[in-house]
Amino acid sequence: MQPVHLIILIHGLYGTPSNLAVIRSELEEAGRHAELPIAAYTTTSFTGSHTWDGIDVNAHRAAKEVCGSKDGKELKGRLTGRWID
Repeated sequence: MQPVHLIILIHGLYGTPSNLAVIRSELEEAGRHAELPIAAYTTTSFTGSHTWDGIDVNAHRAAKEVCGSKDGKELKGRLTGRWID
């Protein structure tokens, strides 16, 4: 398996995953031409008022989402950095 750089995109207060669509698209395009591919993942598990829960709560939410996703499981063995369970 070829290693990849995983970039997890998390929107800000009262944002939505669609706010990050252009950034994700640009990252994926850049990854096509990079020496090491880029995998961009946009979190979807919290929106609206859930963003007020705090960075610690939302970080755990995001980690749980990525680890539980099909994409996250496929990427786990390919990451170039650390994977924290």
